[in-house]
Amino acid sequence: MSLDTLANVKTRLGVSGSADDSLLNLLLDSAEDWIINWCGRDFAGGSFTEYFPGNVEHLLLANFPVTTVTSVKVDPSGAFGSDTIIASSTYALHTERGVIQSKVGPFVAVPKHTGLVNADRDVWTRSPRAV
Repeated sequence: MSLDTLANVKTRLGVSGSADDSLLNLLLDSAEDWIINWCGRDFAGGSFTEYFPGNVEHLLLANFPVTTVTSVKVDPSGAFGSDTIIASSTYALHTERGVIQSKVGPFVAVPKHTGLVNADRDVWTRSPRAV
């Protein structure tokens, strides 16, 4: 998906002929690549996997608006197996803003050892790829 058309660029530049079309297309492509890299998002859409730190209540998606979310997984080890999927009833998707909001507190791993003080210290995660 192009962010703009060659016709619009030519109109803005006051160019009416087609002699410079190949150069303008190269410049248009370069500008689009720069904008996509600067913004950190893909404006064309598609399917994406994004990673976030743990112990946060809002996941700000880089690629939005969002149509659907296939799954949200929480795993401090970063393996993200099928057992790390959290129920969709525990979060809300704000499609236009690209935000996944937890309804039950921060996105954190389920404690493995209940009742022991600091037993799950290793899952108190702020690692960059926990969610």
